[in-house]
Amino acid sequence: AGLEAIGAAWQRGESVRWPEPAAHARRVHLPTYPFAGESHGALTLTGVERAEPDGTGGQLTEAAVVELFLTSLGRTELDDAGQSFTGLGGDSLGAIHLAGRIRDTFDVDVPIELFLEPFPLTELISRITRHRDGAGGSVLAGLLDEVEAAG
Repeated sequence: AGLEAIGAAWQRGESVRWPEPAAHARRVHLPTYPFAGESHGALTLTGVERAEPDGTGGQLTEAAVVELFLTSLGRTELDDAGQSFTGLGGDSLGAIHLAGRIRDTFDVDVPIELFLEPFPLTELISRITRHRDGAGGSVLAGLLDEVEAAG
């Protein structure tokens, strides 16, 4: 069978026998499981609706941001908001997804690095909502202003 047929069989979850690579071929590691779920670019998301999280019509509120965090972390309530995003199980792909949702829903650009800092989640959410400057707010600019004012 050709490589396309083997690849299609592998995508369906069938057991396949891969041919030996050519001497000049480069090996690429692929997942060991078949793909499943609805695909959105590089991420496969389940249970995420593209709608306003709390009916605020895109208005940036702490409750709306908390709802996005809960969805991203796969939680129903924020039982330990003193933990950081990564301490609650968030990772870099989750941060990318969450930053995109905040940008798309509220027109606020949040740098991904902010999610990976050791801020308690309550402080992170407060910083995101506090630094919105109207049209396309930049959380990074607000944080830089805070650092300069403190220095």
